[in-house]
This record gives sequence, structure tokens and C-alpha cells, in this order.
Amino acid sequence: APAGPRGPAFVGPAFGSDPRHLWVNVRANPNAGLVAAVDEPDELHPRSSLRQMGAFQIGQLDRETGRLMLRTHEHEGAFRPVASPDGRWLVYSTRHDSRQALKLLDLESGEERWLVMDVDRDDHQGGGVRDRDVYPGSAFTPDSKALITAYGGRIRRVEVPTGRVTEIPFSARVEQQ
Repeated sequence: APAGPRGPAFVGPAFGSDPRHLWVNVRANPNAGLVAAVDEPDELHPRSSLRQMGAFQIGQLDRETGRLMLRTHEHEGAFRPVASPDGRWLVYSTRHDSRQALKLLDLESGEERWLVMDVDRDDHQGGGVRDRDVYPGSAFTPDSKALITAYGGRIRRVEVPTGRVTEIPFSARVEQQ
């Protein structure tokens, strides 16, 4: 739904290990009611002023209460949340000094770290984000030890939390006219 006077728009929803919560990409401007819609920060989940955050952030929506808690505070925005099956990790796309990267959030400790640098660029400045997401999808392995993703024209396995990358060989026969 687009952002409006009542609140933020959600893009790219993803379930984690707890069906009560839905991870969402939140798109809103500071005047769209975002402050009223989110929980107050606590010692484990701090957040910065909206004036210092990008328009896109990752939120955790409580499906029972309707409350939304921002879980990222990225200056250049955060995109495409992917939660691990064991509920410990959250991976999302963001930028670091104009370099697109995947960032890892430890949901138990609140610690963040860069997982992989120089991945494919997000498309949030390309417009049209109302009907699609702005970064390609990824998925955790069932044991939560690796993320399967693609960038640079290759499919890759990224170990969590080390960030060690292994290419997954893939070929296809294609006939195209």
C-alpha cells in the first residue's frame, strides 16, 4: 500500500520463524505518521532520528497488535528483509559509501555487521516500487547457516555469520528467438 497521511507503505513482506511477526520494508516520509506507528526504541533496538534515516527501513510488524517496530536505521535505506528459520539472523540490503552490500543483524544481541560487499545495486531510485520490491530475493538454508543469493550474474552461498562466499555452479540450455 502506498504511503499516505495515515501511515507508511509496506513493500516486500517476509515471514520469519514466528508467524506472529512479519518483516516488511517500510516506505514513508516523516510526516506520514511513521513515528506514531512504531514502538519506542529500547536498549536492544535503538533507532535514530527520522531526519537521519533513509526513507526505506526494515520494520517488524506484530500481526496481532498492528504495531510496527523499526529494526534498522540506515542512512541510505534498508531493503528486502530475509529472516533465518531459527529466528537468530536478519539479512537486508543497504549501501556503505555508495557500495551496495548485504548486512547481517543478530536478532539475539542486536549486533550488526557487513556480510557481503559489492552486490547488485538496489533499484529504489528507479521508481515503481509500489508493485514490486527493489532488491532481488534471497533465502536462508533450512539450518540457518547460509544465505542463498545472486549477484554479479552468479548464484552464491554466503555463510552466516562469517560472510564466506562460495559460487553455486549453474548452467542452462536456452533457445531464444
